[in-house]
Amino acid sequence: MITGFLLAAALVGLVIGALVGGRSPRAWLAATLAALTAGLAASVGALAGGGAWDWRSAARLGGESLHLRLDGISALFLA
Repeated sequence: MITGFLLAAALVGLVIGALVGGRSPRAWLAATLAALTAGLAASVGALAGGGAWDWRSAARLGGESLHLRLDGISALFLA
């Protein structure tokens, strides 16, 4: 549960950073650092806990449901 929240926070931070990047370099830096911290915390949590995080969407994309997974190896690459 917390891993999903951290990954969502990282995504939101990166989107905010991309939107304000040209106008405010300090806001871009703050949003990017917050997103990187959230992503690193999610990956460390997945590596320390040993369990995988799964999320499946009910919406279809290209005929298949969207499936996101953060396991040990993907957490290592995220870190």
